[in-house]
Amino acid sequence: KPQLAWISLVSPLFTMQILLTMSGTGVWHAEGKNLKRYYESKDAEKYVQYRKATPPLFPILIPGLYKNLPLWVKRWLCFEWERYEYKPSSTREATKS
Repeated sequence: KPQLAWISLVSPLFTMQILLTMSGTGVWHAEGKNLKRYYESKDAEKYVQYRKATPPLFPILIPGLYKNLPLWVKRWLCFEWERYEYKPSSTREATKS
């Protein structure tokens, strides 16, 4: 039936939309401001290297390949969107100065 074919196409897109944009999901809490625990730990440099070499949604890609991709490719093909990047709070930066 053709209707079932459309459902099989829409379902993964709907699931991706929920996981990437809805608060309360694993991706929402694992990225962005919630990365503080990794970037401000004693192993922060290891995590920075891991993030540079590993795509967020497709961790099975070859790390050397991903590490050398241009940022625009990472953003468009691997969902490495700016909203998921860690940005330290400005109050913390002010106290460091």
